[in-house]
Amino acid sequence: MRRSIAFAAVAVGVALASSAGLLADEQKEKKGGPVKMTGEVVDLMCYLDHGAKGADHADCAEKCIRMGGPVGLLVDRSEIPGDAAGKKKGDSEHVAVLVIGKHKPANDMLVEHAAQTITLKGSFVSRSDMHMLQKVRLVEGG
Repeated sequence: MRRSIAFAAVAVGVALASSAGLLADEQKEKKGGPVKMTGEVVDLMCYLDHGAKGADHADCAEKCIRMGGPVGLLVDRSEIPGDAAGKKKGDSEHVAVLVIGKHKPANDMLVEHAAQTITLKGSFVSRSDMHMLQKVRLVEGG
């Protein structure tokens, strides 16, 4: 698990460093109003490192989220507002969206839902092919 944490930290660093050099038009922020998104709660470290998701990964996902690892929602590409994801040939049908509270992690709220499909309401923002749902609330009953 430590190797996954280190890998995730390096991957995020590389992604942020490479995004700094992108052209100005690629840096445009896409913001949406309040949206509802339904998907699987994943720990982003294991999902990005080795595609871990689903019931077989639930215990590990819960541990990683509880330890403070970044949490995300794995959604169908059609859930991305304004088609911000821009599907290209060979792309997955799913998109990982970083989930946070109001400028703080949402881990405490989402840990009990690790590997479960839930619906969240929040404010969507996208920049440089990265997507985030912020100020989230759990929608009861989908």
